[in-house]
Order: sequence, then C-alpha cells, then structure tokens
Amino acid sequence: MQIGEYFYTPNSRRLNAYLDEVYSQLLDCHKQLLSELKVITPDAIKKRFLGEDEQHKTLMQLVTYHNESMVHTLKPGTMKNYYTTEKYLKALLREKLKVSDIYLKQLNYRFITDFEYYLRTCVGAYQTFY
Repeated sequence: MQIGEYFYTPNSRRLNAYLDEVYSQLLDCHKQLLSELKVITPDAIKKRFLGEDEQHKTLMQLVTYHNESMVHTLKPGTMKNYYTTEKYLKALLREKLKVSDIYLKQLNYRFITDFEYYLRTCVGAYQTFY
C-alpha cells in the first residue's frame, strides 16, 4: 500500500508498532521518575527503562538483615528458629533452583509452595513443624 511517497509493508508496520510500544514505555518511565520527584535526565530514563536504576534486594540479604537487626531484640530460642529457617531456605535454593540466592522480585506463589513442600518432606524439618 502506498500513502504519499511511503510504502508500508507488514515488516514496517510491526517495526512501527514496536517503536510505539517502546516510546510508550519510555513515557511511563518519565512519569514514574516525575512522581518519585527524581531528577529527570536521559540517563535516568534509560536506567529506569532497562531496570538498572533500582538496587534489587535478594532473599538472603533480607534474611541476613532481619537476623542481624533482631538478634538483640528477640530471645535466643526465637532467633534459633529464624536461623533454622535460613538454613532450610539456603538448602532449597541450592538443591532445587541450583542457585545461592534469589531476587525478591522473583519470589512467587510457586516458590512459597515449593518451600512448604521442602519443609514437609525434609527429614529434620518434618519433626520441627509437627
């Protein structure tokens, strides 16, 4: 199809649709930065678009932070339970996912149910929970 002096092919339509989508996402990044009262720069928009502007926390960082910050607040018996949970989380990550840590944004319902199943079938954990 010819409009004016341009020819539109299926590939050019797909490319234009993709560019429109990217442009829309860049505008969303700009809006997010504005709502967060951050300085708007091309680099800030680019980092937001690529997901590089946020420092993503991991599950083990969260567990470590919790244990370190609560060690003087909670009783030793309670902390022992948290350390045991940490041990089982590390084991699950190592055995099932073959990783040493996982980003919090990767946690989902399946991970939670896998952890529950792991606790129920793990030899030492079964006695702890029942």
